[in-house]
Amino acid sequence: MGDEYTTYDDCKSLNTVAPSLELLEYVRGERIDYQPGKVHVVYFWAKYYKGGLPVTEEISKLSEKYKDVIFIAISGDAERREVEKFLQKEQKDEKTGEDAGLRTQYVAFDDKGWTRKMFGQALGGIAVSIPQAFVVNQKGLLAWRQVFSQSVRVADTSFEEQLKSVIAGTALKSNGNKPKVDAGPGEAAECDDMALF
Repeated sequence: MGDEYTTYDDCKSLNTVAPSLELLEYVRGERIDYQPGKVHVVYFWAKYYKGGLPVTEEISKLSEKYKDVIFIAISGDAERREVEKFLQKEQKDEKTGEDAGLRTQYVAFDDKGWTRKMFGQALGGIAVSIPQAFVVNQKGLLAWRQVFSQSVRVADTSFEEQLKSVIAGTALKSNGNKPKVDAGPGEAAECDDMALF
């Protein structure tokens, strides 16, 4: 798995206060904020990114498996009505015919992407790619984050293992610090997750 999908121990967002959810418009479920003593998963997704829909299905399955965890799926789509239409349409898995789609208890629309921008600031100013999930611990701190893609799904990562550790209050699996890259003459130097041009 490439570096862009690995969360390292020195990720700037880890153990910082989770960004506010107050600017979200809820499409499913009542307005919610972080509940003290509860674990939350904040999942950024978008209907327009079809390659990420299998990850959305996997997140839905986790929300059904871990009923004590509060899952909040935040859409990055441009219009609220697109999210509403997506939720109203019955989704089926093409291979199994089973229910698919987004079944988390809370689904929100992020008008103008303000919440996504706040999470990006927590990451040190980098963009929050879609799909991506953050685990917020019982104290309201960002405990873990995981970037997904069309080819990197939940099962391909340590996300569920890390979520279980947060629930249990035990140490998370360590990936160490991000490896340093020495830029040779004429090469771009890396700064956190963004290359400088």
